[in-house]
Amino acid sequence: MELNFDKKKVVVAGDLILDEYVEGRVRRISPEAPVPVVELLSEEHKPGGAANVAVLLRYLGANVSIAGVVGNDERGDLLLALLEKEGVDTSLVVREKDRPTTVKTRVISKAHHIVRLDREVTSLILKETEQKVINAIQQYAGEVDAVLVEDYDKGFITPTFIKELKKLKVPIYVDPKIKNMPYYTGVRLLKPNLGEFLDASGNRNIESDEELYERAFEFKMAQNVEILLVTMGERGMLMIDNGSVIKIPAIKREVYDVTGAGDMVISAFTLSELSGYSPLDAAIIASIAAGIEVTRLGATPVYPEEIKEVLAEEYHLLREKIECLSC
Repeated sequence: MELNFDKKKVVVAGDLILDEYVEGRVRRISPEAPVPVVELLSEEHKPGGAANVAVLLRYLGANVSIAGVVGNDERGDLLLALLEKEGVDTSLVVREKDRPTTVKTRVISKAHHIVRLDREVTSLILKETEQKVINAIQQYAGEVDAVLVEDYDKGFITPTFIKELKKLKVPIYVDPKIKNMPYYTGVRLLKPNLGEFLDASGNRNIESDEELYERAFEFKMAQNVEILLVTMGERGMLMIDNGSVIKIPAIKREVYDVTGAGDMVISAFTLSELSGYSPLDAAIIASIAAGIEVTRLGATPVYPEEIKEVLAEEYHLLREKIECLSC
């Protein structure tokens, strides 16, 4: 299978996050409290949230613009600089006064995640900010192949914004959070993880796989989306496309860090569909891409050449393991 991801134009819209990784060494426990004392060795910053998805798409070969909000602060400067270094167009990003850039700081020692510190404001963006972003995106009407929405529930995604996105008349792929779920009707793809899906469907008590499949089908119809793709970690993915309920197995890997796996799924799925692959093949490609990503520390890009190599080895094996539960 060939992966022709280049020349695809995608707008990523969502919550921008700066991921900060603090690497340290633990040699003793604090005398002040029963917690480890971490001696700082190094710091690294990476684009996170919707910004990570934009970078993943760029490494896969797409032409990417990103829409979001950062603060008038040094961390906002740093995040935009990181995105621009990766070739992401940041002209749709708006700075909002008195709103800090969202930062997630992960403290790590010998590959062990010790603690995460979050600095954020999750209230909705100002109406003025919302309108600025809408006006900027409207200029892209007719120039993009798709919009990919990354909702991290940090306040950027609003009902009005979603409504305006639909006016672009391009396929919309959504990685949702439950708060805005009612507004994601009529989109091309809705990709919740299993926990988000169960919360959105109103009941976490699932007694069998059959009940899960039935509820997913009913949710897809009620949500009125073209494709529902539920990621389930090591259990794989569940895809409902038209009247078919399909279970796609996960590739068995030595999992190092699941951070960013969901971002990789929706990135690879989106570009695969835009490149002409069927939803099933797009899901297989996405599963393979995520399987590569989880073998690395942090949210890490995957190259098309890596996906091609695994595709050549495991595509037919994966196809044989796919379960069509209702076709």
